[in-house]
Amino acid sequence: MNINKTFLRPCPICECNTGDVLHHQRFILPEGHPLKGGYDVVACEKCGFVFADTAIPQSAYDEFYERLSKYDDAKVSTGGYASESDKQRLEATAQDLSTLIPLDARILDIGCAGGGLLHALRNHGFQDLAGLDPSSACVRYGKETFHLEMHQGTLQHLPDFGQFDMIILSHVLEHVQDLRSALQAIRKLLTKNGRVYVEVPDATRYAEYLIAPFQDFNTEHINHFSKQSLTNLAKTFGFSIGTGAAKTMEAAANMPYPAVWQLWKMQNTSQFIPTKDSQLRQSLTTYIRGSQEILDNMDAKLRLAAGAPVVVWGTGQLAMKLLAETALGKYNIAFWIDSNTILHGHELHGAKVLSPQEGAARLRETPMTIVISSTIHAAAIRKCIVDELKLEVPVLDLSFQNRQIRRDSQTI
Repeated sequence: MNINKTFLRPCPICECNTGDVLHHQRFILPEGHPLKGGYDVVACEKCGFVFADTAIPQSAYDEFYERLSKYDDAKVSTGGYASESDKQRLEATAQDLSTLIPLDARILDIGCAGGGLLHALRNHGFQDLAGLDPSSACVRYGKETFHLEMHQGTLQHLPDFGQFDMIILSHVLEHVQDLRSALQAIRKLLTKNGRVYVEVPDATRYAEYLIAPFQDFNTEHINHFSKQSLTNLAKTFGFSIGTGAAKTMEAAANMPYPAVWQLWKMQNTSQFIPTKDSQLRQSLTTYIRGSQEILDNMDAKLRLAAGAPVVVWGTGQLAMKLLAETALGKYNIAFWIDSNTILHGHELHGAKVLSPQEGAARLRETPMTIVISSTIHAAAIRKCIVDELKLEVPVLDLSFQNRQIRRDSQTI
């Protein structure tokens, strides 16, 4: 695309307000969703950072994570230490952190979801632990399940709970619209020799781990980091980089996903000129081409099956894109099925969202084709349809054989 524009949202790192449009992303959102149905993905012409150019304020994102976050239900999300793959991921992160900080450190996990990482840290001997999350359901889960110190709040509305030796921002900064205010708030929370553990998706490797088209251009991920852009962000706000590494984690069982982490240290603030990141834009251009190819193939499958009423299983990010960009938007959708209890009873594209059990009861009365609008959870959905619900209906699975390149962690 590469259309030059003046940004609605200045670059969160260098505050430049011009750059190129790499892609326009559209969504059809569920009923009551506080965000909007699309944005431009742009590259800053000054520092090269890539982000969603949206005028939606931070308060709208805070409302979303407070009311409608998928993390509210630990059974269908990450961060709650509920699934085996999530346990392994959180225990591995806790093990890494145990080599970086002393066991007596006072630790705050911001955006902690259900407190799974804090629970894993306690398993490794840490005791002075606290969690912060905008969702009251997540806070309640952490308290009741793991007996943790949990607080409801955001980086813009912090409780009064003192300072910390270590702040964890694990897969948080990619969600934050107002990065400048967030980093300023974090500095105030740190002790003099405080550290920040930051982990984010590695946008330079999105294309190597394509699971669904444009999966990383979604309503929630609005900042796309590389090692260089993460370094630029840290140094702009007065942090030095202690160490860091690229890593591969599991987004779900057998679904590898690229990430990069850094350990930041407090230092005196001084004027910093970011080093321009050219690799990030090149990598995302490759990712956009690959995503479009997959989306076109999905659209072709959907066009062949259009006609009779269907049931769609999965109301997540892929479904919202398929409604906006493919033939699914013209389907006669009788109802949706989703395991996320928060969505039950809501409407998407004029049809109700039901639980698997409610949907199965309807399908036994009136058999219809099920369209699986998830690639990450497609295998689990197929298993549920056949083995658990015992449904004998046609299934249209839009999954594809993804081309994954696994890489070992390496120091950067």
